[in-house]
Amino acid sequence: MGSTKNLFGSKQNIVDLRELKKKRNCLLLPTDKFKTIWTVVIVVLLVYTAIFVPYKIAFIEQESDFLKGLEAMVDILFGIDIVVNFLSAIEDNNGKLIVKHSVIAKMYLSFWFWLDFLACFPFNLILPDGDTNAAGDTAVLRLARLPRLYRLVRLLRMIKMLRVLKNSRIITETIELLQVNPALTRLTKILFGVLYLVHIFACIWYFVANFGKKYNCWVDQIGMWEEAEMYKYMVSVYWACLLYTSPSPR
Repeated sequence: MGSTKNLFGSKQNIVDLRELKKKRNCLLLPTDKFKTIWTVVIVVLLVYTAIFVPYKIAFIEQESDFLKGLEAMVDILFGIDIVVNFLSAIEDNNGKLIVKHSVIAKMYLSFWFWLDFLACFPFNLILPDGDTNAAGDTAVLRLARLPRLYRLVRLLRMIKMLRVLKNSRIITETIELLQVNPALTRLTKILFGVLYLVHIFACIWYFVANFGKKYNCWVDQIGMWEEAEMYKYMVSVYWACLLYTSPSPR
């Protein structure tokens, strides 16, 4: 038996995969129950990363103990996912299932491992967050806030989301099972894509102004520094919409 097998097909192929599973220890096939459950867990974590992490980076100055604990748990789960990826059979470009551990490791180490490693590395244990309440010259404030930029590395997980959504057997089978109209599927993707871009632009729009605590910026002009985080976010969404729908927002 070679190192590749058809992932889906006849009952004989399924039997072959089961036999292969018995012969190779610590091999996770796409049809395994654990692999299916783990994929769902990773998708949930990636949705959390895509939505909440940009908001947290931009608007949350001081993290609560709960948020720190939650982030630590998320990092641990993504760290476990690295091990799972080393043990998981993968498809090549021809739709063949690669089950040889040395080939799996070589392909994973060629690119995706480094993104996953950086995305879950505990930079917060090495770099301080910086003094968010420092006072003084604007240049000094920027230097005091530079360590906070390590949080941006977490956004590398969004690249991982594209890979998971593209290769996830669960998502593909769910769409086929629901028999959703292709036009409706495309429209839904466009709608969520636009909403997500507005979310990202709003976070960037406020983050740039807040990073150096620039006075005479738009946040200072409307007197929003002391407002609640959610209020700042909603105003940032409004400004982001104006910026990308109006030729000259005021």
